[in-house]
Amino acid sequence: MFQQWFARFAASPLPFIIGSALLLFLYLCRARREELVLFSTGFVIMGSEILVIFIYQILFGYVYEQIGLLVTVFLTGLLPGAWLGERLRQRGNCRKRLAACDAGLILILALLLLALATAHDRLSPAFFLAIGFLVSMLCGCQFPLALKLGGSDNPAAARTFSADLIGAACGALATSLLLLPFLGTIYATSCLMLIKAAGMLALYGKRQPY
Repeated sequence: MFQQWFARFAASPLPFIIGSALLLFLYLCRARREELVLFSTGFVIMGSEILVIFIYQILFGYVYEQIGLLVTVFLTGLLPGAWLGERLRQRGNCRKRLAACDAGLILILALLLLALATAHDRLSPAFFLAIGFLVSMLCGCQFPLALKLGGSDNPAAARTFSADLIGAACGALATSLLLLPFLGTIYATSCLMLIKAAGMLALYGKRQPY
């Protein structure tokens, strides 16, 4: 559909793609390790939301009320997640707990992947609601932990929040325009798992923050 519109108006998305990719590359090169984790988390939570809504429509149709509930659940889990993250932050070892949240996100996506591959015709709406709540809760849990690692001051808060927003924007674009149309639901889920795994590895990398 996009290709048809670009052809109709003799336009091309290539300048936007190249410019965005260049800016994203510069940002990732200068990002701190905890910011890379939140970038991948934002990417995964927004990508998962679009993925779950897309799959839900395939299985149950475009049910406006239920889709609105899915979006709400993806936001609702942030509050208890932030509360849990604050409690975990007070116990110390934030890096290890941040990595545990990453592992939890990967496991949830693996569960979704397994369900899609083996029992997609038997899944209930409650399953997708649970996936959305758990993903958003782990995302919210990471904010206090990452903020503690980043310095806990106002600049650190701005950097961590910005990293999540940039990741969410990239996740929305990549999932809706690239992963789902060209790879399908199974491989799109696998790509989200790989992106989250890359963010988890960045947490223990040897690179130094600028």
